[in-house]
Amino acid sequence: MDLLDTLSSLLPAQFEAVVLRCGVPGAFLSSPAAPLAARAIELLHWAEQAPRNRTALIAALATVGMQEPGRAGRDAVSVQAIAPTLGDRAPRAAPLVFISYSHADEAWKDRLRTQLDVLRLHGNLAVWDDRQIETGDDWRSDIDGALTSARVAILLISARFLTSKFINDVEVPRALRRRAEEGLRVVPVIAEPCPWQDVEWLSKMQAYPRDGRPLAGMSPYDADVALVELARAVKRWIEAAPAGRP
Repeated sequence: MDLLDTLSSLLPAQFEAVVLRCGVPGAFLSSPAAPLAARAIELLHWAEQAPRNRTALIAALATVGMQEPGRAGRDAVSVQAIAPTLGDRAPRAAPLVFISYSHADEAWKDRLRTQLDVLRLHGNLAVWDDRQIETGDDWRSDIDGALTSARVAILLISARFLTSKFINDVEVPRALRRRAEEGLRVVPVIAEPCPWQDVEWLSKMQAYPRDGRPLAGMSPYDADVALVELARAVKRWIEAAPAGRP
């Protein structure tokens, strides 16, 4: 039995105990109402994000009771036997796309997600925005974790974005630092008209759509076409990235 089979065979209470002991941010897992098998795959994806995640999962499995009712002796699940399979047989984590946006521009974020979700459902990538943070979660930790794991960061640019203290003090500097040091693909998408050309860090970057034409100035059809083209470009960038690079 490999690790995915083991996680999928846990009782719901056992699985939740593993998740709790691992300290998995809520944004990485579907709600507990989702099928346990699907949540098990998501947990393995999280474990693939960093060696410390893998260690935490193995430790959690070793601590939480792994023996199902009615199973004993030679039929009991052996954590020692299945732990080494993580990394060899676990599914690889889908490359993560991080969306940074002002909540006032949520309608644009939702339209972008609609296009990216087509690729997500077909296994090409994962998508994260802060609406995935669950009640009671450490929101700052969830944002930091998602931005650290991202392969692509999409910035939905508007005047509201450019005047958000948190975005400009935390998310943008972090994304630009990873861009400079690790090659993170940072994509400014001009959602609404604003003087973005006069913002020093932004004026140096190639904006989308072409020539920095705001999405809001397009017809609904043309804006959707632009977002489809962006989603397909994200897929190409991810596929072209060298192994081990963002």
